Amino acid sequence: MKRIPELDGLRGIAISLVLWFHFFGVGLHTTPGTFWAYVQALGRLSWTGVDLFFVLSGFLIGGILLDARTSPNYFQTFYVRRFLRIVPIYAALLTGVFVLTHIAAAARFMGVTPNETVPWPYLVFLQNFWMAKHNSLGMLALGATWSLAIEEQFYLTLPLIVRKVDLLSRIPLILTAIAAALLLRMVVYFLFPAHRLAVFVLMPCRADALLLGVLGAVLIRDPKWKQMLGGSYATMLAVLGVFVVGATFLTKYGQGQQLSKLMVCFGYTWMALLYLCVILLAITQPQSRLSAALRWRWLGWLGGIAYGTYLLHGFVRQALLGFAMPELLSSLVAIPLSCYCATLLGHISRSL
Repeated sequence: MKRIPELDGLRGIAISLVLWFHFFGVGLHTTPGTFWAYVQALGRLSWTGVDLFFVLSGFLIGGILLDARTSPNYFQTFYVRRFLRIVPIYAALLTGVFVLTHIAAAARFMGVTPNETVPWPYLVFLQNFWMAKHNSLGMLALGATWSLAIEEQFYLTLPLIVRKVDLLSRIPLILTAIAAALLLRMVVYFLFPAHRLAVFVLMPCRADALLLGVLGAVLIRDPKWKQMLGGSYATMLAVLGVFVVGATFLTKYGQGQQLSKLMVCFGYTWMALLYLCVILLAITQPQSRLSAALRWRWLGWLGGIAYGTYLLHGFVRQALLGFAMPELLSSLVAIPLSCYCATLLGHISRSL
């Protein structure tokens, strides 16, 4: 498939949501009852920018696999491309974090002490299991990498399933797996209260968002479904409106909290469905105002560096806070600095 600018725009929205949550949501303390406190409340669900990444990733990678399923170099091409896309920037981040943390701890810079987080899970994309076991995101500079581990674990199995499962069986299988992910999440949440972070960071518990993206890729490649979606603009808008109302409900009554009962049992899947609806609307209705907005150049540019920015932003902000920079100022500086570093590393990795 040719590059779809609307999806780059959605990546830009996803990284914007994540940056807002980490820098101005949990990353900035406000006084209750003030204007900024209300602004923060409106952005309680901004952490679901990661879920938008999941749905987008399932849609794009699932589509690539579906289009190439008969290729003789199917597995080799997929995994080589994933390696080149993921590993160079990720390796640079790990090297920088662990080396600089060790140096700072040895010099007792700003009170830094050796961290209890062990490096090896990060090297093999198993840090989310360590996080689930310890009920902790570990080093703040690497906390966001749990989602990268989820994606890499998911893509160990998806290529084989797409290659072997026939067309008629795909949709029932995907729907069953989505329901299984939701059920597993609730089982872990209620039976293992001391490890509730597991429902947030383990791949089987979050597979519904990725699978909904794959479902979208399957539907958009079926001529009947594509024609139906393309001719149902008003209906799709109405459905999107329903999902937005549900998101408003989750913001108010679920407090937007990742581990609230309402979010775990209902909210994760609901938000993933909302994002899938936005993707399908943008793809099938290119003349809509939504699609036009997603084609804004600056949004596409931000989407193009979203992966690197996502990986680096926590490290950049922690480094700024290490120099005793005030919270708000560190957030304002960290955003352009993270984008610049992501752009620079992207250029370096492509040149290697």
